[in-house]
Amino acid sequence: MDVFIRLIPIFTWFFIYLHPHDTTAQSIKTEKRIVNDTVHVDFINPHYAPIEFRFEVKNAYQNDFKVENSVVIPAQSTVSDVISYPSFYTNDSTKNVNHYINMKGNYGSPATVMADKDHRYLLPYPKGKSYHIMQGNFGDFSHNLPHSRHAIDFELSVGDTITAARGGKVILVKEDSKEHGPTRKFIDKGNKIIIMHSDGTFGHYVHLDFKGAFVEEGDKIEAGQPIGLSGFTGFTTKPHLHFVVMRERGLSIPIKYKGVRGHDVPEEGTRYRRK
Repeated sequence: MDVFIRLIPIFTWFFIYLHPHDTTAQSIKTEKRIVNDTVHVDFINPHYAPIEFRFEVKNAYQNDFKVENSVVIPAQSTVSDVISYPSFYTNDSTKNVNHYINMKGNYGSPATVMADKDHRYLLPYPKGKSYHIMQGNFGDFSHNLPHSRHAIDFELSVGDTITAARGGKVILVKEDSKEHGPTRKFIDKGNKIIIMHSDGTFGHYVHLDFKGAFVEEGDKIEAGQPIGLSGFTGFTTKPHLHFVVMRERGLSIPIKYKGVRGHDVPEEGTRYRRK
């Protein structure tokens, strides 16, 4: 039997993190190949971190769409045949694969994230500076979901310097927004920097200023290094720095801080000076 292969141009496929407070559409490229009467979809990850996708085929299409429940796309790598389905589905140009499959994607791989529970993080601002804690862990306003339970909101003003709480590799820089607002429709307007640590966890620095990043994706940075400027962007009613560490699947984790006397974690309503 002759094998007929037709390449369909690469298109952009968006995924959304599971943590609503910190969402942003990040591109994963895909390439579709038709072999005989079957479409094969390869996933291409251009990012500096692995991304795990979780899939669920909608009930009416389970016999036609073939995909694993979970697939990890390594950093800057391609995984072939992530999804396959009969080519007649391509005849309807009004529907893409998202119509047939529910999917969620997050930075990190369950096989490689090994959170160091004993690591102590720096307060995310320069030595000698002190800031008030607007909202602590499990805060009622917005730190009450799995992605944010262990977040801290530091009351930095617009233009204040943010420093890395822990060293690692910069995997995401978003600094193109000037918008903010009090509703969740502004979630993806928050400027941010995400740093991947040596244990596979991710530090998220959110609400940065427009064009406020000092670093670029792929940069290796040290703890205490200035990385950007605080701002007033995204889902927020007041300028501040939202800092949280996550493991795979967008789940926030508890961490310990250096220089927090009497506690491992800064408490809401208290001011802390970085020594």
